[in-house]
Amino acid sequence: MQANILFPINAEAFTYSVPEGLEEKIRPGMRVLAPFRRGKKVGIVVGTEKSMTAGDVKLSLREAIATKQSQNDTAYKIATHPSSARNDKKGITLKPLEAVLDDGPLVPENLLKLIKWVGEYYMSTSGLALKNAVPSGIFEGKKGGKGRIVYDEDVAPAKGVNLTLEQQTALSEINKAKSGAFLLHGVTGSGKTEVYIRAIEAMGDKEAIVLVPEIALTTQIIDRFRSRFHDKVAFFHSGLSPGERLTQWRKISDGEVRIALGVRSAVFAPFKNLGLIIIDEEHEASYKQFEGLKYSARDVALARAQIEGIKIILGSATPSIETYYHTKKGKLAYLELAHRIEQKPMPRVEIIDMTKEEKESLSYSKKLLGALRENISQGRQSLIMLNRRGYSPFLMCTDCGYTYKCPACSITLTYHKDTKTLNCHYCNSFLKPQDVCPQCKGIKIKYIGLGTQRVEEELNVLLPELTLKRMDRDTTRKKLAHYRIVKDMEDKKIDVLLGTQMVAKGHDFPDVTVAAVVFADVALNLPDFRSSERTFQLFTQLAGRAGRGDMHGEVYIQTYEPGHFVFDYVRNHDYAGFYRKELEMRRELSYPPFSRLVRIVFNFRNKENAAKIMKDVSGRIKNRIKSIRLDSEGHGSGGKGEKIQDSDIEVLGPSPAPVEKIRNYWRWHLVLKGKNAKALRQAASKILESIKDIGDIRVDVDVDPINLL
Repeated sequence: MQANILFPINAEAFTYSVPEGLEEKIRPGMRVLAPFRRGKKVGIVVGTEKSMTAGDVKLSLREAIATKQSQNDTAYKIATHPSSARNDKKGITLKPLEAVLDDGPLVPENLLKLIKWVGEYYMSTSGLALKNAVPSGIFEGKKGGKGRIVYDEDVAPAKGVNLTLEQQTALSEINKAKSGAFLLHGVTGSGKTEVYIRAIEAMGDKEAIVLVPEIALTTQIIDRFRSRFHDKVAFFHSGLSPGERLTQWRKISDGEVRIALGVRSAVFAPFKNLGLIIIDEEHEASYKQFEGLKYSARDVALARAQIEGIKIILGSATPSIETYYHTKKGKLAYLELAHRIEQKPMPRVEIIDMTKEEKESLSYSKKLLGALRENISQGRQSLIMLNRRGYSPFLMCTDCGYTYKCPACSITLTYHKDTKTLNCHYCNSFLKPQDVCPQCKGIKIKYIGLGTQRVEEELNVLLPELTLKRMDRDTTRKKLAHYRIVKDMEDKKIDVLLGTQMVAKGHDFPDVTVAAVVFADVALNLPDFRSSERTFQLFTQLAGRAGRGDMHGEVYIQTYEPGHFVFDYVRNHDYAGFYRKELEMRRELSYPPFSRLVRIVFNFRNKENAAKIMKDVSGRIKNRIKSIRLDSEGHGSGGKGEKIQDSDIEVLGPSPAPVEKIRNYWRWHLVLKGKNAKALRQAASKILESIKDIGDIRVDVDVDPINLL
């Protein structure tokens, strides 16, 4: 017998022989100990088969070599272990497995299928998908860790909630379906979470996965699920240590819980009787992983639901353009919650023109500050957002115009006053600024622009009587930091919570009646076709935090570009209007949802070499695209007579990436655009194949990118 073993590395499965004593024990999903290079490694069995003849083995190796990609090509790597076979006069002998480590499958068959799909779809490898799906402690033989995050022991029992007619209608549609995808489009405060919980309760013993964006996984949603499902919930979030994450994973695998509530990796929860997946705030960019395996947890969840034939709910007040478009095309069932609970009104939104408005400081208009003073005097709370960390975006010498830039990345460094350092938010490097300009030796160094630290400092001076807390990545690095800030807001120990987009998402503070954006222009004009969509979503989500209690909410958005079309729709909470406007712009440029994208990024150590090599690469790509178009019509090399529908491919680039340098690598990119996802991946694979002999280049592939920077 032979077994295909998958390791948590960037490779496909490796083939080993199975000793007779292990043949009765071994099954897919079990861990095994296998020889690997000069040592031993723990892997997962993904398949077994009867032994092949020596001739068959030789043939399979030839096929593997014929399809194997270069080290730079992450697409469809088919490999056998370099030391797993020995070629001698008698043929090829596979190395034998040493031990089976489990009594039964640890990774269920449905999850193995999903892992394979993820590796193929994202042009990566099944091994890298396995690494993302299964905690590292499983392969290291660790037992797990005791939870250090302490939740309140006495969670208030769930209160009886009367559903609105809209909630009842949505729930009825979900419950009567055996499978299928739903978009639950509900305005902020309309009770989407209650629909999620009721849908899970209606499934009986079946299991559920609930995905949330990282920042939305607050004490509030955790407590709400614990009050309804008690100890039958496992949690996955960034506050967990590797040992704690392993403990939660084992609870799921052992059948001790029936709900997994968490961030991206929870989509791989090893449930065997899954009935429902819920994606809360489905539009969130944080569902996409930007390093390593560039998968989207939302899209993987949709694939898992289809593979297992179960139900999936995508919920949002501001659905992604693609998701809403698919409901119009009938690919998802549409459920709407158009009104807030108890018919509470949506907050009033005012756009403040900072080119005309009287200011009390660099950051605050007189109107906004007056609203904050009034709100605090009445014992209410406020939220303020500036989606930029640090004290100032950059330091500039006003004598010569010099600005500090990251030596490893082509971006300016952000000044952080608390540490007195200039920090890079891409590679996390930092340096201490000098008292004189490094270029002209002048002393006129100015802070240019706004960051959350500076906005916080100004507000402390203007309103010293208030209790102010800042919530951004700098203040929430420590374990439980985010948890404590949210708790303090709930307990009304904070008058004003100020921060980045963290403050805009997933929170339900009934006493917040004023929400504000200090400098709205930060996100408006990024060189990305999704910038308007993200801006609309972010401002609408922030507005939704205000007026969720008994008092009406007020929202103030300060901008130097009040005529931007996004503000018209934010002011009126008009998602449908924004969707129609944005869809027409996407249609003209043939961007998603009217096409699919694959982005290839070429990384170089040397800028001059990059330009020279990319001239060669560009020529090869043009030739390869011609052959791709022939192949897609069923002709030419590689064509098997099968025509791929909608296979026209448009190539944008290659050109220097908008952020040209990151972590000492100079970056060029190209974007493949087309209607057929399979044709796009085939085109990308052929492009990678055409450049595999070029040295001094590292290639990254991003299928369905959400960021083109």
